[in-house]
Amino acid sequence: MKKRLLLIPFLCTLMLSACGELASSSNQEISVVNGKDGASVLTGNGAPSTNLGKDGDSYIDLDTYDFYVKESGSWSKTGNIKGKDAPVYTEKYSVTWKNWDGTLLEIDDNVTYGSNPSYDGATPIKAKQGDYVFTFTGWSPSLEPVDSNVTYWAQYSSAIATYTVTWKNWDGTVLEEDDNVSSGSMPSYDGATPTKESSNPKTTFVFTGWSMELSPVYSDVTYIAQFREDQLYTVTWKNWDGTVLETDTQVRYGDDPTYDGETPTRPDEGETTYTFSHWVDANGSYPSNVYQDVVYTAVYTSDTKKYMVIFKDEDGNIFSNQSLAKGKTPTKPTPTKKDTTEGKCYILQGWYKEGDASKTPVTDFTVNGDVTYIALFEERDDVNIRLVTTLDGNQYGLVLGINDTSVKNVVIPKTYKGVAVTAIAAGAFQEGQITSITIPEGVTNIGDNAFFDCFSLTKVTLPSTLKSIGDYSFHYCTSMPSITLPDGLESIGAWAFQYCPSLTSITLPDSVTSIGENAFINCTSLTSITLPNSLTDISSYMFQDCSSLTSITLPDSLTHIRSYAFENCTSLGDIIIPSSVTNIESSAFRNTYCNFYLEASSDNGFSSNWKSGANGGVAYYSETSNTDGYHWHYDTDGKTPILWKD
Repeated sequence: MKKRLLLIPFLCTLMLSACGELASSSNQEISVVNGKDGASVLTGNGAPSTNLGKDGDSYIDLDTYDFYVKESGSWSKTGNIKGKDAPVYTEKYSVTWKNWDGTLLEIDDNVTYGSNPSYDGATPIKAKQGDYVFTFTGWSPSLEPVDSNVTYWAQYSSAIATYTVTWKNWDGTVLEEDDNVSSGSMPSYDGATPTKESSNPKTTFVFTGWSMELSPVYSDVTYIAQFREDQLYTVTWKNWDGTVLETDTQVRYGDDPTYDGETPTRPDEGETTYTFSHWVDANGSYPSNVYQDVVYTAVYTSDTKKYMVIFKDEDGNIFSNQSLAKGKTPTKPTPTKKDTTEGKCYILQGWYKEGDASKTPVTDFTVNGDVTYIALFEERDDVNIRLVTTLDGNQYGLVLGINDTSVKNVVIPKTYKGVAVTAIAAGAFQEGQITSITIPEGVTNIGDNAFFDCFSLTKVTLPSTLKSIGDYSFHYCTSMPSITLPDGLESIGAWAFQYCPSLTSITLPDSVTSIGENAFINCTSLTSITLPNSLTDISSYMFQDCSSLTSITLPDSLTHIRSYAFENCTSLGDIIIPSSVTNIESSAFRNTYCNFYLEASSDNGFSSNWKSGANGGVAYYSETSNTDGYHWHYDTDGKTPILWKD
């Protein structure tokens, strides 16, 4: 309802004097004087309040009809407008006050026209709804002077409900108070963990939680700290000899004991040392939850005292560190030292004790304390050669092998200390990693096993002076594809070239008169070989398992072929056996598929089972035609055998 501007008809006959007096003549024309800031004429019951209107406004008290003007923020009474003939307003109205839901709060009857409505009851309230609370803000419509029956409705503002969560200690002390906690949110205590002092030195109180389970907040709530009273125990930690290392006097019931000191130690006893292992109580049990006073004692493992044995070179480079008990013998390393001089190398001669100015080599390495050994090297030639004196006082150089195992391509010098090198010792390069060997002129003999199991050897250069190759000399030289045997070579030892599977061809000079048994056994890549005219005997197993051998020429000097000489030569073609052969022993050609052309007219003198296991036929030489199918003659080339036919 808007404020009424009562333009009273008879105000038109009113004129205010400068001194504020009111003219009483009803016949005199009166005008309204406008205020400085306002020009409204206001009405009400009773004198106007200071905050009503603006400077320049006018006000009529409807109870007394006194007339007021507002100047400088204050109302001043200037007269009265009620005359003897002025009308009196007697209309009465009803003002009703209701809450938001229609609940009747108050009814004001007989309210005089133009008076201001006034609610005299308790402040209206609206109950909480869900998470929202409501605050009374006023009435609708807005309050205005009464000019009719009217109903006013209570108005509210809404907001999320907030509450206060109070956290108290066991004795009621407020630990924390959380205001404005939103409805439905979980409470949270952010202070220090509550504590409770114990009057008993053997007990302690442990905070266990709050008086009720934390839950979403829907009202003011108070939580009270809860405690459990626990016993306190003493845990004593002792060394092996009873010495107290640590005492923990405030260990709570059920807690795990903890030792916070330095790791316990126990002094050595003679050659026995001790190392801390663990703790045990009187029953031998390991530390566990504490339920009574308890003493734990340190337990140690014992071991024989160890001494440090170090092997290093003169430059301080360590080859080995070994921790050994007294009386033990260390494992000596085998270090190498690089020599930058061509044809020279360093050889480890032994070890001397650090600090020994004489550098005397140690012979007894038994451990008796901490010790450091220094490697003692001697410079030598790459090839290890020794001078040998014969019975007649002459000397010759004997090759013993190589001093520098890093050398792969070996060249043997012709002389050593001015003396000719003439022989290679047995086993000189056995199981070495060399890839090539050049043997100088003047060497006459290669000893047994000289190059035994040299798997990487691919090239061998032999001198023309060579006379003999010993047993097993090139046994298992699996990478050697070929070798040229010099004229003048006289003998090849047994198993000399056994299992050389890469060897494809070999030339045997006519000077060779003796080849030992098994000399070429398992040379599985060997395809052909011509035996020297000086050879009289093919020894047992000489070519056994040479499965790729396709042809072989037997010399006219040959007289004997021993047992199993060509066993398992499964690729061998037809073979001519010269008439000089007087004996072939048992199974000499076992498991072969070749035909045999004998220059003799019979095999008389051969072993009765010389061809046992052989799968080919036998034909005998005949100068004249013989069509029985067992005789042959040479073709016109004088080399190729042809069987006589009809």
